[in-house]
Amino acid sequence: GLNHRRGRSSARLNSGVRFAMKVPSTFYKYRSLAGDGLRFLETLLTRNEIYLSAPEQFNDPFDCSPTFDFSCTLEEAEALADRTLARDNVQRTPAELRAAKERFLAAFPIQNMDDAHDHMRGAHDRAVRDAMGVYSLSARMDSPLLWSHYADSHHGLCIGFNPDAYPFNIAQCVEYSQLRNAVNPFKQDPNQILTNSILQKSEDWTYEAEWRIALPTGARQSISFEDGTITEIIFGARMLQDHKDLVMSWIKGHQPRYFQARISSKTFAIEIDRLQT
Repeated sequence: GLNHRRGRSSARLNSGVRFAMKVPSTFYKYRSLAGDGLRFLETLLTRNEIYLSAPEQFNDPFDCSPTFDFSCTLEEAEALADRTLARDNVQRTPAELRAAKERFLAAFPIQNMDDAHDHMRGAHDRAVRDAMGVYSLSARMDSPLLWSHYADSHHGLCIGFNPDAYPFNIAQCVEYSQLRNAVNPFKQDPNQILTNSILQKSEDWTYEAEWRIALPTGARQSISFEDGTITEIIFGARMLQDHKDLVMSWIKGHQPRYFQARISSKTFAIEIDRLQT
């Protein structure tokens, strides 16, 4: 398997159980060169920029689209009211604060669950599906499915990034499960709400071994990284030599190791060979 660093880990709350996922020694991004892919790749390699997508652009309709659970006690509702009012940075007198809290709690117990669900869905979609900027990475460089799906059937390439360099050092691991954990703003802390909102996927996607950079209000924007952050370039098994030459000419300020992916002649595997350059 892949080597893992002993330092940083990504901690998660999953159904009340905390666990740690070791950060891989390299984060990988599969890239297609079809269509505008070559132009986007040139921007990434020559300008040191990655583009953050909005979740609404994702290919999985369940992605970043959680269910919601509004079950709570009065004490939990009051605690949420206190947290919400403390975050809005509005100066209030004690009387104004009591009145604002009473208005917040007026909807509890929730009488119309459909209205509450629609309200929460709308707020979530504005904050996450429309505004959150996400960049997807993988811990794997040798997945036949990833090469087929995201690297134009092996005609593209795979880029390795240093996980200790910004913004890759804020990537978080995706959790895979048969269960679709609901978001409950009353019972869950911000970590678990984040996990259930943007970091959970069906276990059918486990092969992707995905990690995500997620930035609020970062959707459809580019973010820069420093020279030296690109550590590996893996050419696809069907990648054209002209495209390989272009990639090597675009690399500035990085000294990556170059590899060639090959289709195994004996197994259903992708073999990775180091290239001497």
